[in-house]
Amino acid sequence: MNSLGMALARFNLSNQNRILNEIEKSYGVNAEKKVEKQLRRLRKASQEFEAVLITTLFKNFRKSLPGESLFGKSFAMKIYREMRDEKFAEEMAKREEFGIARLLYENLAPAVIRANLRYFPEKGGKT
Repeated sequence: MNSLGMALARFNLSNQNRILNEIEKSYGVNAEKKVEKQLRRLRKASQEFEAVLITTLFKNFRKSLPGESLFGKSFAMKIYREMRDEKFAEEMAKREEFGIARLLYENLAPAVIRANLRYFPEKGGKT
């Protein structure tokens, strides 16, 4: 099953076969590929949003720590910590450890699919 079909199944849309057939019949295969591309972009944007939130959490956690670290408060260490925290946050978001990206994706993907069903031009129309 392709990613559009998996997205429809995941969101328990009762008419998923009808919607897939409607996309293929009315708009052609290219429309389905456009929807799949938009769903991939939505997943990436959701993960990036989660990474920003996790990075913010790390920064606030670090502010709450008392005293200085083992290596002091040099500018280089500050930059290193920020870069490390950002990388950790990106990896955690990719694995959906907090679940924020997954929730965003699950709530927004049906809207992306519905919007594309509405706005794809009819066959032979302007693109």
